[in-house]
This record gives sequence, structure tokens and C-alpha cells, in this order.
Amino acid sequence: MPSLADVRDLLRAHKPAAGPYVVAITGSVAAGKSVFASELAADIAAWPERPSAEIVCTDGFLMDNAALEALGLTQRKGFPESYDVEGLKAALTAVRRGPARFPAYSHVTYDIDPCLARTFDPPDALIVGGLGL
Repeated sequence: MPSLADVRDLLRAHKPAAGPYVVAITGSVAAGKSVFASELAADIAAWPERPSAEIVCTDGFLMDNAALEALGLTQRKGFPESYDVEGLKAALTAVRRGPARFPAYSHVTYDIDPCLARTFDPPDALIVGGLGL
């Protein structure tokens, strides 16, 4: 398994000339994706040029519980068909051009929580963590 230093070196070698650098971190449940994303964001922010880094999670693109229930997908929550894939694509496209909104999932209510959504300008690095879609 590559180390944080290996990933950092690879990213620095392939840094785009312009626009946000989008890095995806996928893996199974409780594999350490969020911890690795946080460590990677801190490492990137410490580069000499001090790039900005944002972390978002694919959980924010789960359909809300009401939509899952209406579609008969409640028992499939977390499977590919329970995600708003078009919403994720739209957010990733938008963040390359200007401010973009990223919804968020609450592990308290186990549903999408509009109050937790974040809107931000394009960062130098966007780290997207979550299950593979």
C-alpha cells in the first residue's frame, strides 16, 4: 500500500497547471478514507506554495431518505443506485469554474442535512472521499 509520502510525491509530479486538482480516495466502510483524506489535505496545505485543500465526501450525494423510500431503495442505501451521481458530476464540474455547493450527510440523523452543506470557491486541491460509485 502506498504511503502518504508516495501519494504526495505522485501528486506533486502531476500537479495541473491550472484549475483544481481533484483527488479521489475510495475504499470499503471504515477503511480509513477520512483519516487519510485529512492527512493528505494537511500535507498538501503544507507544500511551499501553500495550496488550499478542501475535503468532501460522497455520502453527501446519497439520495435523501424520503427519495430512497419513494424509489423503494431504502434497503439499498449506500449502493450505487442510491446516489445522486448526476449531482456529484454537476458539483465536480461547477467547482472547476467557480463556487460550488456540496451537500452533506449527517451521521446523527442518517440523512442528508441541508444545514451541513458547504459552498466554496475552487480550491487548489479537492479531495473526494467515499465509496466507489
